[in-house]
Amino acid sequence: MPTNFPTSVDNFTNPTANDSLNLPSHSTQHANANDAIEAIETFALTLPRGDLVLSTITSNTTALNAEVQRATVSFTAVTGRLYKVTWFEPSVQNGVNASANDLRLRLDAVGGTQLQRGSIYYAGSSYEQGAIMHYIGTFTAGTRSVFATVQTNAATGTTYKASSTAPAYLLVEDIGVA
Repeated sequence: MPTNFPTSVDNFTNPTANDSLNLPSHSTQHANANDAIEAIETFALTLPRGDLVLSTITSNTTALNAEVQRATVSFTAVTGRLYKVTWFEPSVQNGVNASANDLRLRLDAVGGTQLQRGSIYYAGSSYEQGAIMHYIGTFTAGTRSVFATVQTNAATGTTYKASSTAPAYLLVEDIGVA
């Protein structure tokens, strides 16, 4: 009997202590149970795994005319899975008349493949509101690292600072089948 899962619940015949091995058929009992287990496992693989890796950053970071690492998370990527990377930076400070200062998500190194980039602009010298950056995609299977970096515009000589008074977060979540 092929399984009815996930549209309905299978109706199995439970043998009793007095039943022979052929009534109900022992091999059919195993085949039916195996079909049901396989259907449940296949279905479960489509669900988000809930795996996540979190990095909390509580230190100051300063960048002047360079791209510097702000945070890193490492995780084990699985083929065919979809991942969401979120970087929350609660407060940043740029130098006076700063422009084109970037927040970047990179793969495997500070200078690695750019996953996402966001520019911030602030024509002042006090801390401003923060930034949230997302990347959703697949990764090659194996151990991977995502780097959150800050890059300042070398042409303006501006400084980027991140506050240590409000923690920043870098999070990688397995959100389901790609």
